[in-house]
Amino acid sequence: MLLVSVHTPKAGGTSVGAILRKAYGGTFRNEDSFNPADPLSAANVSDGPMLSVKATVDDGIECLHGHFAPRQIAFDDSARLFTLLRDPVDNAVSIYFYWKSADHAYDRLHEAVLNNRLDIFEFARLPLIQRLYSETYFGRFDMGRFDVIGRHEARVAALTRLSGMIGRELDINIVENVTPVRSDRHNFLADLTAVRRLGDLLIEDMRFYDRYGDRT
Repeated sequence: MLLVSVHTPKAGGTSVGAILRKAYGGTFRNEDSFNPADPLSAANVSDGPMLSVKATVDDGIECLHGHFAPRQIAFDDSARLFTLLRDPVDNAVSIYFYWKSADHAYDRLHEAVLNNRLDIFEFARLPLIQRLYSETYFGRFDMGRFDVIGRHEARVAALTRLSGMIGRELDINIVENVTPVRSDRHNFLADLTAVRRLGDLLIEDMRFYDRYGDRT
């Protein structure tokens, strides 16, 4: 049975990857070349109505985890699907201030945000970010196909259910790539007017999160 684990940005996916790598060993594969939030990844260069070939999973791989849109991966009906989602406002704030503190750009989108000195509202208007869940990662995909959709804030419950489903012990004590506490992020979240404004910009993802974000 193949487990397909979708790693959405800043929702605990690095820790989940480490947990799954420990559980699956040599049958685990991390796949980030199809990152749908990277403008130059295979997902955005090739994705669209003309796309006829999906990425295949190599024989012997029992767990595929990483930054990819599930519509880009070829898997059969026996595969199990898992992901964690995070409140879109909290998620956008986390990504934005994490990117601002980085010592280098991770991709062209990150580079554009830094070079153009976008504020958080300009950042949130970028199409790949504004509809990060509802379109960038999960657009054109049947969310009913997922077996477990957990919330970042309740990752233990989601991982506990996932463990029972796949029949493998998961070390939930593994935590990696935790975003350091930043005063600018804290100050933004304390400004309720700014938070509401950001929520209005991210309304489609807020609706998506409310609809799907707790199928544990």
